[in-house]
Amino acid sequence: MSSVPEPLSTPPELDEVEWEDTSTGPLAPARPAQRPWKILVVDDDESVLKITALVLADLTFRGRPVELVERRSGEAALQTLRADPEIALVLLDVVMESTDAGLRTVKAIREEMQNSAVRIVLRTGQPGSAPERDVVMLYEIDGYELKTGLTSQSLLTVVVSALRAYDLIRTMERSRQGLELIVNATAELSQRRSLRTFASGVLTQLQAMIGQCCDGLFCAHAPRAHSEADPGWEVLAGSGRYANWTGQRLDEADPSGSFGRLLAVQPDAAFSSADRGSVIALHTPMRKGAVIWIDSVLELEPIHRQLVEVFCAKISVAFTNVHLLEQLRKSQQATVVALADLAEFRDTDTGEHVLRVARMTDLIARDLWRRGVFHAELDELLVEQIGLASMLHDVGKVSIPDAVLLKPMGLNPTERAQMETHAAVGARILNRADQMVGDQTYITVATDIAASHHEHYDGAGYPRGLRGVEIPLSARITAVADVFDALSHDRPYKKAWPRSEARDYIVARSGSQFDPEVVTSFVRVLDVVAARGTDLANIFDDPLRV
Repeated sequence: MSSVPEPLSTPPELDEVEWEDTSTGPLAPARPAQRPWKILVVDDDESVLKITALVLADLTFRGRPVELVERRSGEAALQTLRADPEIALVLLDVVMESTDAGLRTVKAIREEMQNSAVRIVLRTGQPGSAPERDVVMLYEIDGYELKTGLTSQSLLTVVVSALRAYDLIRTMERSRQGLELIVNATAELSQRRSLRTFASGVLTQLQAMIGQCCDGLFCAHAPRAHSEADPGWEVLAGSGRYANWTGQRLDEADPSGSFGRLLAVQPDAAFSSADRGSVIALHTPMRKGAVIWIDSVLELEPIHRQLVEVFCAKISVAFTNVHLLEQLRKSQQATVVALADLAEFRDTDTGEHVLRVARMTDLIARDLWRRGVFHAELDELLVEQIGLASMLHDVGKVSIPDAVLLKPMGLNPTERAQMETHAAVGARILNRADQMVGDQTYITVATDIAASHHEHYDGAGYPRGLRGVEIPLSARITAVADVFDALSHDRPYKKAWPRSEARDYIVARSGSQFDPEVVTSFVRVLDVVAARGTDLANIFDDPLRV
């Protein structure tokens, strides 16, 4: 047991330190939303605990109040530290349940728990049991105080010095972690393939950076703005209570217009605080602006604010890159759609055939992806591109005369041979365009499809008689979708078959005309489509989950 210390006196000069009313300096008053500094006071002497609590009762440091946590043994102190990583300072008695309880507690904190951030000040009323020189040299502590000589002023000095050191250590650590997160997050976000997934990732990373689970919005100028003065906002991503706002216009998701008014006056500010949160503007070299809103339960600490500003400065470039890539993909898609419309211009189905084929091809590819088949051929990029690329499967029909293309009856051998040239013609047209790009694009996939969608799995198709996996997977998938749609809809030379008969036709030719795995996924997709009554006509609908 420690001896009873002399009462802590309060000298007159302590009155010069303002505890409650000052708004500046290291002892500024705490705002209600600020987290407190947690100080663990470990002592088996009740009078020491009470006096410490009395002296530190109204203390604030850097705008944050002090919260005392009292424990009466070293073991209890260790349990508390393990449960609460936010303890900033431990005022630790040396002699408690044993003469070296405090020293063993220090070693456990530093060596077993590997906690190098928390500051530790030893206090003792029996200096002979632990000589100061030995303790200071052998133990990683921040102070060694004798209870008999400890005044209110000296306790205040010890506590403020320790909190200042702890704040510096934590700031440096948060800076290191934050910068590491920024580097990793910026690289990862730059790989996102759409603005929506990019925006969702930004909100996730921001929450990790500021250490708060908060609701957030990532808004960008709407694609079709009303005017330059009133661009309108589209919600690219929302988290928490704003999650269901994703994909909506902000004025539709928030009819009151409160967010719209807030964002309208903030776009030039890098970081602005509002009543309920913070607004962060992403500065981009293009007219498409972006603004992030985060609800703040607690006011951001300066280090968090600085990290957020650095993070957003970096992701502004990534946002621009992802936006430009998305615009490029949309331009490619628009080109594909235009070519498909041109190829189908003379068709009595007015191009609806290619939309349905694209939709079915897309769904089959996604099901194959989920089933994990065709690892060597099917990757995420092909899944993304195949639906749109399949719209060009019959682009070569531009070379077929109307007399053959629109003939309302069976073709003779000469006409049949002429019709079959459309596969090679389409491949030649698309391959020339593909060579101008170099990397895999929609046109690359479309070239394979146009060339091979009439090949048969058993080698009996045209134009080259390929068999099995010699036929590109994209063509094997499109072949099923194309034949099914041709059978189940009116054509110049036939009436539509019932969907069930068209399905049976495909299944019956599994392993001969069609790839068996593709047919399996086709059946799975068709069953889901039938059960849900989903329309296959629109390739731009959200993917059907199968």
